[in-house]
Amino acid sequence: MNYAWSKGNFARDFGGVEAWGGGGVAQNKAQRLAELQDMKDHGVAVVRWWVFPALWSDGIAKDSWGVPTGLTSRALEDLQAALDLARQADILLQPTLFSFDNFNKDKDIGPHIKHFSMAPMITDPERRSRLINNVVRPFARAVSDSPNGDRVMSWDLINEPEWAIAGRDPYGDPKFDPQAALDPVSFADMERFVQEAVAALRQESAAPITVGGSAVKWAKAWSRCDLNFYTFHLYGWVNEHYPYDRTPASYGITDKPAVIGEFPLKGLPGVPYGTLVNALLKNGWAGAMGWAVTDGPWEAAKAEVKAFADARLQEGRDLVS
Repeated sequence: MNYAWSKGNFARDFGGVEAWGGGGVAQNKAQRLAELQDMKDHGVAVVRWWVFPALWSDGIAKDSWGVPTGLTSRALEDLQAALDLARQADILLQPTLFSFDNFNKDKDIGPHIKHFSMAPMITDPERRSRLINNVVRPFARAVSDSPNGDRVMSWDLINEPEWAIAGRDPYGDPKFDPQAALDPVSFADMERFVQEAVAALRQESAAPITVGGSAVKWAKAWSRCDLNFYTFHLYGWVNEHYPYDRTPASYGITDKPAVIGEFPLKGLPGVPYGTLVNALLKNGWAGAMGWAVTDGPWEAAKAEVKAFADARLQEGRDLVS
């Protein structure tokens, strides 16, 4: 299940923003635990939780160009709180470190708060190295050093990077269609960032790594990045051209497991939740994560989520017996 971010707390769960009243996990442990426990009680096994989809968090120290110089104690405190809560709720986490949102153009978003686009950090080797060494490495290292580090089941390096890429990849996928509000980079630059960040994660953590791809439309984009499994998102516009009821192999995905990392909790047009998730698993997808608890119709959908999970558990018991 996608937790995404706690309600109204985009890019503030890890480190908070003091000018906006904080908002970090450690400050709001009771609320976060209640939400994680609610997911667990309704059959959720793994929670996808966004970490730094914008770099304005007080958890990141930055220079005058917005380039990270390190993590602050606030980010590390919130990380440890999240791991502790995951242990208490008996649930696993998939931290999503970055997102295409990081590539929004530079802008002031509040008094003394400025958003810096990540594009110059991706295209410049020195800034890219600082981003990886001052954010990715210490965050992953803190997980590995934590007594609750085994709560991190996997890493999602970046959410839907395709929306911040201009041009096309060399692997035969369709041309990218970058969003107008973003600072797009070339595929070569984004691939280089993913490859270098994945290598850094591997040195700091034993957990598997993926990239939250926008759609199976770009099935081959991250095939040279040493991922453990592929992730693709599925919405109505995707389903029109890449239907949910086909196997990963039919889209040319044969070398690694593939997960649907986002899909609407209400289902697709004419395809309710239960029909959708059963078809995905029947056709060989390795998992499916609905969107989202605090940014979607969780209250209306969670009974269906539990019914599906209970049915799968019963199938497992029947197989064992």
